[in-house]
Amino acid sequence: MKKMKKIELKIAALIVLFSAFSCDNYLDVVPDNVATIDDAFVDKASAERFLATCYSYLPNFGDPWVNAGIGAGDEVWFNEEIVGSDFNSAL
Repeated sequence: MKKMKKIELKIAALIVLFSAFSCDNYLDVVPDNVATIDDAFVDKASAERFLATCYSYLPNFGDPWVNAGIGAGDEVWFNEEIVGSDFNSAL
């Protein structure tokens, strides 16, 4: 029973110790080369660039190389152009 009390006391001390020291705002500093939302709407060109980069992170779900579920189906077919020079270079 005494061992249990010691463990509880140690855990309580650790909780108090960790809650007494919290993080400062030095972790919330934005690096210099990262654009902020204020920089995005300075002019029309920067707003368009910001919007284009927002859409560039979206995956292309129709691409079979991105979505393995499309290529795994037996009802999928591809129509790829075979260029003569590509075929000849493979020989």
